[in-house]
Amino acid sequence: MDLFTGFVVVLSLATGWLVYRLTVPSPRATTPSKGERISYAVVAAASVVAIGAYAGSGIKGVERAPDVKTERVVESAMGSSSPR
Repeated sequence: MDLFTGFVVVLSLATGWLVYRLTVPSPRATTPSKGERISYAVVAAASVVAIGAYAGSGIKGVERAPDVKTERVVESAMGSSSPR
């Protein structure tokens, strides 16, 4: 685990904890429930991890790899004879 990954993990845990603590209902309020607060915290932590993944490896590192089989079919249909 590199330093950036550790930073993202700590930041996501801290964000989840802060969201959970900041969504405490007032004494007279009945919402949000404990389950809702936990789900808010988990979604916030997952958002931090997703943003950290994009920031750490860049958009190019996260995008889907090209489909090589489709590329070969298109090349053969266009008459390219170069072997792969």
